[in-house]
Amino acid sequence: MKSGKKINITDMETSHIRNAIAMLRRKGFVTPAELEMYLLSEPSGEAALDEYMRELDRIKTCLPLATLEAELKRRETGA
Repeated sequence: MKSGKKINITDMETSHIRNAIAMLRRKGFVTPAELEMYLLSEPSGEAALDEYMRELDRIKTCLPLATLEAELKRRETGA
């Protein structure tokens, strides 16, 4: 939480999950699956590869992001 208090994702309100996902996305976090897809699409050409490497340095992975998105989907689909 913003205050630094930790709570379980299952104890979060749905709106809190949505806000947490949005905040992580704004900060550049991606899920491990998104990073894997990105890594498998390495460009060709020296300039493109240089830009790719700069972007790769900027990317952050976030396991909680994937967990938050899975919980939100579960709640929205009723699964």
